Amino acid sequence: MAAALIAALLTMGAGACAHTGAAGGSPDGGSRGGHSRDRRPSRLDPVVLRLAPYLERHFAGSYTTVVIDSPHDRLVVYRVPDPALDAAAHSVAGRTRLFFVDSHYPYGRQHELLDRIGADLGYWRRQGIRITSWTASNGVRCAVLVTTVRGTGADQRAFDARYGTGLVQVSRGGPGPA
Repeated sequence: MAAALIAALLTMGAGACAHTGAAGGSPDGGSRGGHSRDRRPSRLDPVVLRLAPYLERHFAGSYTTVVIDSPHDRLVVYRVPDPALDAAAHSVAGRTRLFFVDSHYPYGRQHELLDRIGADLGYWRRQGIRITSWTASNGVRCAVLVTTVRGTGADQRAFDARYGTGLVQVSRGGPGPA
């Protein structure tokens, strides 16, 4: 998982990070797997290789994710506000510019939920809901993004009932294996 985490962190977009699970990851890449074929290497890649695993290991209760913001030549660190994490991130990142964004859901909570959704795929099939992907978000509005074949309000209400209102955001997505 660590190799997938590092490779994926280097490729993720600002909105979400992918969970490979049974859905095979998303084209955006992310903290649990997947990678973008269109992504160009960045001079910030080595910093991410140091920073992301460090924050995940030492600040699991407040770290959410880190994203390369190439147009601004900086890293965006999503985290539950934590001055100790901010100081540690600056120390590990050295001269690299960092921009901090407050999130509500730390990495650990997101990945517990991702694992639970993955384990529940059979349950969802029996409910007539076909999941096409599930990914950790940046933690700002929800913990996890899920796409289903229909992406209906009924699907959203079912996820709210099972996992808690506001934790999962459901949208319509293309065909997938789940």
